[in-house]
Amino acid sequence: MRDSYLTRACSGRGGQRRCSQSRLSRRRPAAEALVVRQRIRQASSFMSIIDLGPTIREAARRHLGSLGLKQKGRSRFWYDDQRWYLIGVEFQPGRGKGTYLNVGCCWLWRPKPHFSYDLGSRERSFETFTTPAASERLIDDIANQAAERVTHYRSLIASPASLADYFRAYPPQVFWAKYHAGVAAALAGRAKEAREYFAQAASEDGHGSPDWLRTAAEDARQLLDLTRTPAAFCAHVVMQIRASRSIMKLPSVTDPLS
Repeated sequence: MRDSYLTRACSGRGGQRRCSQSRLSRRRPAAEALVVRQRIRQASSFMSIIDLGPTIREAARRHLGSLGLKQKGRSRFWYDDQRWYLIGVEFQPGRGKGTYLNVGCCWLWRPKPHFSYDLGSRERSFETFTTPAASERLIDDIANQAAERVTHYRSLIASPASLADYFRAYPPQVFWAKYHAGVAAALAGRAKEAREYFAQAASEDGHGSPDWLRTAAEDARQLLDLTRTPAAFCAHVVMQIRASRSIMKLPSVTDPLS
């Protein structure tokens, strides 16, 4: 029987050397792929036990602390106290090692014990942390983006009048936006505009409305009536802001609207 090509190629000392090199070349990619998989498993194993909380806090202190923001306890939430509203930054956990980024504003004239995103919210979808070095760079980038958004909101919402201007440019579409637009317009001295917003908000209360909407709609009607006496309206809002600050354990301020 005639020798096959492979048998002939591997016959003799030189052929054996070439055959060995051929086998090695075929094994090399598989070996390299195995090394890569091992390194990925090692990195994943390392990331599963490492706590990146301190890295997030350090980046937040560097980018947000320098702007005057404060951390809430040991949480991933930081806030900027603007007296009548807060700018909140949350490095929100998710499944696995990583974070979302939420940044937004919470108006304090509606007392509640928690922060609400009345304007703004999700700024960055979930970012997965991989190796420690890459994660540190990513966390720093996220914290820097958060600082930029805080600066943006500070500039955008410098006073209740600037918030009223915002709602003029972007008409409110849902109940709470209409409610807040009414408060901002009234504080800006735009009583007619404020009454329109409050009337729109109150009109959303209908048959079968949930309890929270019925209660809030009744508050909107009361505020609509108060717009006819600007001094009384302002005093009421200041009282509500003070109540919010007390509930949220924020420092008391004499005149939050000044």
